[in-house]
Amino acid sequence: MSASGLNVHSEQQFITVASFDATMDVALVEVEFRARAIEYRLLDNNTVLVAPHLAGAIGGIRFQVLEQQVEEAVRTLTELGIRVERHHQGSPLLEWFNQRTARLPFVGLVRVEKRLVLMSVSVLLLLVPVLFLAFRTPLKDRITEVEWCVDSILIDDEAIPVLTTADAGTFQLALSGCGEAIRFSRSGEVRFPGSNGPEVRLTWRTDGSHITLLCGSVDGCRFSGEYDVDVIGTTLHLSGSRIDLRAHAWHWDTGL
Repeated sequence: MSASGLNVHSEQQFITVASFDATMDVALVEVEFRARAIEYRLLDNNTVLVAPHLAGAIGGIRFQVLEQQVEEAVRTLTELGIRVERHHQGSPLLEWFNQRTARLPFVGLVRVEKRLVLMSVSVLLLLVPVLFLAFRTPLKDRITEVEWCVDSILIDDEAIPVLTTADAGTFQLALSGCGEAIRFSRSGEVRFPGSNGPEVRLTWRTDGSHITLLCGSVDGCRFSGEYDVDVIGTTLHLSGSRIDLRAHAWHWDTGL
């Protein structure tokens, strides 16, 4: 709550006589009230100043005067062409909010207007990651919609040579632009580069943040296990207990 005016008597009753949606609209009334020695106070002024989008919800900036000066204040407002209100002492939303948060540890010690802003910001900060996760594309969709061209493979911290299109010398690989690729299918099959030979096939499943690879052949068993998965933009990073693999997306029809 913010107070303005000549001498604010907190022990006396104040009555709301007008409300405003913007702080600049209050200036004219303040000048007139001071000139006529009408004591007043403003409610929700700081809240509207910090968070103007809340003005409608809290009833705007409440202009209050001492009970014994209400008639004079009403005459002044009428002369200024401002609509007069005769409501209760405070903002209904702030009064409701204050009743439910005043006894909270630490937070309850903060002035109610600042408390409302702080708690509103806190709720928004909590909602951001929740909304991000709620609307995030599922991992399965992100890794099956493209072919992943392998950039590097580490097995037990040892770099494994990656075949390039220049090394392949085949029309198919030159056309695709991808020397060695990983291909995840929605049916649960995944194809990995072979070791100086044909690609190997495994099966895969995901729990939403990790994937588990199960070998379908002897050659593929070295890739089996659980992996942490990071898909950032067009890059893929698989990190397992023995294998670290990085790749980039290549939009090319693989027939899977």
